[in-house]
Amino acid sequence: MERYWKLIFISCLLVFGIGFFYLHDTFAEKEVPKYTWEKQAGNDEALEDVLVEGYAQGKNFFAEGIQLAGEDRIYASQLSFLERLSGVMDNPKIKQLQQEYRGFMRGKTENTENYFENENILAYANVKSEWDSSEFKEGNFELEVEALYKNEDKTTSFSIKLPNQDNYVYMAVEDVITINDKLYVVTQNDIYEGEDEEYTELHLYTLNLKEEKLISEAKLFSNKGGDNSENEGGYLLQDLDQLRASKYIAIGATKVVDDVPMEDICLFDLETREKLPVDVPKELLEQEVIAHMDAKKLYFIHEQEGKIEITPYQFAKQKAEEPFEIPISESINSSMTKYTKIINDKLYILYDMNGEMNEKNRLPLMYVIDLKAKKVFYQGELKADNKEAENRIFSVYMMYENEK
Repeated sequence: MERYWKLIFISCLLVFGIGFFYLHDTFAEKEVPKYTWEKQAGNDEALEDVLVEGYAQGKNFFAEGIQLAGEDRIYASQLSFLERLSGVMDNPKIKQLQQEYRGFMRGKTENTENYFENENILAYANVKSEWDSSEFKEGNFELEVEALYKNEDKTTSFSIKLPNQDNYVYMAVEDVITINDKLYVVTQNDIYEGEDEEYTELHLYTLNLKEEKLISEAKLFSNKGGDNSENEGGYLLQDLDQLRASKYIAIGATKVVDDVPMEDICLFDLETREKLPVDVPKELLEQEVIAHMDAKKLYFIHEQEGKIEITPYQFAKQKAEEPFEIPISESINSSMTKYTKIINDKLYILYDMNGEMNEKNRLPLMYVIDLKAKKVFYQGELKADNKEAENRIFSVYMMYENEK
């Protein structure tokens, strides 16, 4: 009888929740804040390739979630209960994979760094672990792998217990790359060897997909023995939303020497297993860097009043190109939050003008830079189209490549 009471309670709770959703939707304010990109220079076509997700907060602290892609708009308040559950406003790349490969994607994490895709294969890797109550930490780390061969409509899956894990307390997948029959998985490994010895490493695991076995393990970065490990770390520079193949891994690293943070960059060639140094002046290493793995280039970004200086660096040839300048609004300063993404050889820079406190409500600015022509392809500003938008503060949440 107790089991039936639980079922009745859960059913009532579900009905009440759905009913409350529709009741709230019925009485909620129907007018939504409307926004349009106002072109200041260049070509509007650039907006078709990018999706901006943000939220517009009103005086009652209610925030309206919005996605803008070209002239298309999606408002969270206008979605049905089932549309919200199905993740209509999720990462567009994950949403596309879920629509095209529903069976393969079922039950998997929704982080793009766990996936790789090209015309032949869709691959997935994730770390599974168990809680060790006696040691009070995670343990028994395994790498779960699944691959869908599109042309053969065949799926293979297997798990591998990871070696050298006795002192690991945490592991997470940072990137997945497939080249021929090899799967490369980059992980973050947190290691505890006592109160005075905690550090983080980036590891590369190379697997043979056909034979379902681990080929090798390599350490790409470690902050062990640093002056201040809390402020030191390694991170991947490539855009993890882009699931395309590159035989290079770009790693940025922060080291603290005599209490002074020092930046460094290195690249790892997956095929030759060699580390490539990035031989640039120290002042470039202190700048923001954006990796364009398809073009085998790094772009160093230096913001100044009224302009951005961009220095391309061909990492395969270890050669820096001449810097070029792009004019920007003088209202922009380097402390403002900005979002960057390279799409089709164009660098998108989106400034969240409300990123600073005690500023009046201002809307985002967008710059699209043609990296081959080295000039502005599009420049625009988001404008409020109705009173509801004028009375809200718009903040950027994320910028994605638009999956059309």
